[in-house]
Amino acid sequence: GSGMTPNTLAARELIEKIWPVMLTSGVAGVRLLVAGSVCEQLRGSALPPNVLLLGVVSNLDAFYDDVDILACPIRIGGGLKIKNVEALCRGKALVTTAVGAEGMEEGARTAYLLAEDPTEFSTTIAQLLDDHQLRQQVSTAALKYAQSHFEPAVTFAALMAALDSPVQPSSDFHPFTSPYDAS
Repeated sequence: GSGMTPNTLAARELIEKIWPVMLTSGVAGVRLLVAGSVCEQLRGSALPPNVLLLGVVSNLDAFYDDVDILACPIRIGGGLKIKNVEALCRGKALVTTAVGAEGMEEGARTAYLLAEDPTEFSTTIAQLLDDHQLRQQVSTAALKYAQSHFEPAVTFAALMAALDSPVQPSSDFHPFTSPYDAS
């Protein structure tokens, strides 16, 4: 994510509160990869084992190929979180908060999983790591959800229909006047 405050706070929570619990869960051989300009806000911080700050990655496809699960414990912010949309569009298992899921609420618990506190996050991530079948189910549902909600044909359908329909000017439209003119 970017270095904006919501992303920095989420990354700090992931590194300082969620990841240490993951390390004690018994899941072996996992790494936490943090990507984006948010890493600049984290440089110089003490990092737990197996945490890598990648910074801005030049090849997102390669990055997504290298990960199985994406975690977004974001707690503040508005609108659709593009990082979460990218995860779904690539068919990756996603764990996020209700704030992270804004704009795509109908996919909760199928296309992605929700967690609201560090313990719930680490438990959910550990479950996805331990249960390949569950991770595959969530990944498949993520991609299906993305295809039905974020594919260009779906996203731009209303705009394309409007562009294809003939424009009918309003009878009270006058191109050189404003409805706020005092005449």
